[in-house]
Amino acid sequence: AAAGVKVLSVGSRLGLVTGASGLRMLPDRGADDLPALDAVIVPGGPGTRAALTDSALIGLLGDADCRVVASVGTGAFLLAEAGRLEGRRVTTHWRFADTLRSRGGVTVLHDQRVVQDGPVITGAAGAGVAVGLALVDSLLGPTVAAGLERDLGG
Repeated sequence: AAAGVKVLSVGSRLGLVTGASGLRMLPDRGADDLPALDAVIVPGGPGTRAALTDSALIGLLGDADCRVVASVGTGAFLLAEAGRLEGRRVTTHWRFADTLRSRGGVTVLHDQRVVQDGPVITGAAGAGVAVGLALVDSLLGPTVAAGLERDLGG
């Protein structure tokens, strides 16, 4: 991890979690044991629809004490359900932009790869690296982000 950044995986509960693609993860922390965080990052993908019904996860996302929240692709739907996107400009996977827009309370910029509106960063599908660089900029500053982007060949 970068200087000053500690990475934790967090689940709505402790125990093995199997994603829609079959990837298995063991969260470091559960919803009831969550410290203050610098950032919460929400991935998208096929499991997003089912995750919308996980009230513990939605509660965790809504209540997390953090400086920045970020999502990639359809992860924006989870942040919207948790109330984190209300009144914000956001983006998501192009195929689901109209669906997110129809939920109300957000302005969806379907032609933007990454949108940062205050402490909220959202990215279109495939924009994970760009969202990561925006997070580094928010948390560690533009000089660190520019150096990292240069190292990545950008």
